[in-house]
Amino acid sequence: MRVLAVLIGLVMAAVCGVYGAAGDEAPNLNVVTTFPDNPFSLVQNGRANRVVLSITNPPSADRALLLEEITGAFLNPKKLDGQRGRVLRNMTATKVKSVPITNVGGQPLQVPFDFYSEFKPQSLDVEFFVKVMDQGNSKRYTLPVYRGSVVIEEPKPSWFDPQLLSVYALMALAAAGMAYFVYETYIAPYFAANKPLKQRVVKPQPKPTSSTDSQEWLPEQTRKTRKTASKRR
Repeated sequence: MRVLAVLIGLVMAAVCGVYGAAGDEAPNLNVVTTFPDNPFSLVQNGRANRVVLSITNPPSADRALLLEEITGAFLNPKKLDGQRGRVLRNMTATKVKSVPITNVGGQPLQVPFDFYSEFKPQSLDVEFFVKVMDQGNSKRYTLPVYRGSVVIEEPKPSWFDPQLLSVYALMALAAAGMAYFVYETYIAPYFAANKPLKQRVVKPQPKPTSSTDSQEWLPEQTRKTRKTASKRR
């Protein structure tokens, strides 16, 4: 009896160890990554580039998982994994408010992820990761879900781009300031130095009239009378 009890205990311990090891393994998710309206996987600099992750948790796994974060990285296609310079830049992670990974109506969980690029036009590799938490053991796992190539390109210029409009405004202000400086420094002094002087017009002063001239209009008799009166004085 004791031997039988020991054998049963060993079998139960082995079974529990197997289930425990299985629960500690990273979950296996089915993930399909698509670039919406972007069949050639073009990535434009300075703009949000979107991918959509369609995540399915296989029913056979029987694990309650929560999606917590999505992130990624740009990779150098000329380098191998583990080599220095393989990872060019990590993408900014997007936090997710613990979304359960469950199939709703037979449809996978679809989550968008936006990332940005600031590279010269070229072909690069990218990879995306999801961070999930197993509610059974409260452990977190970072799972690779996609790796592929993208083409980096500059966005097509637009006359109504707000950034270009601000550049145009700054250029116009700089040109106006330069024109004002040139006018005040060179043009205005030149015209001031070569401006013709106005001739001063001197108005003739009225000639003072003598007493004799002032009496010419008087009758002769009146003039004789005034002369006699002046002699008597």
